[in-house]
Amino acid sequence: MARTLPVAYLNGAWLPVGEARISPLDRGFLFADAAYEVIAVYGGRALLAAEHIARLQRNLDELAIRVPLDAAAWLALVGGLISRNGPDQDMGLYLHASRGADQGRDPSFPEGVTPTVFAMA
Repeated sequence: MARTLPVAYLNGAWLPVGEARISPLDRGFLFADAAYEVIAVYGGRALLAAEHIARLQRNLDELAIRVPLDAAAWLALVGGLISRNGPDQDMGLYLHASRGADQGRDPSFPEGVTPTVFAMA
């Protein structure tokens, strides 16, 4: 029997994690210019989700990475991951945001780059 890939979220789209594609020029990949958070889920319930999301947002604020998600949107994303990957399952959720992909390998912060938001179970 074929194993179903977990469903992931990438920049507004839900897709099998194996189909997610992030640019090799993404600053999270090149410079670790990103923040992430891991949330434990037991029996379909995300533990301390609001606290994890608040910490992720503080880290993004400190890095001046402006993602288009507020706390309510992050919580909805967490709910979407749980519902799409087994609402009664135990799992870990990985939330990641980077400054995004630039056109070069310049270490200075580029202007006008769209952040990359990725999440998976």
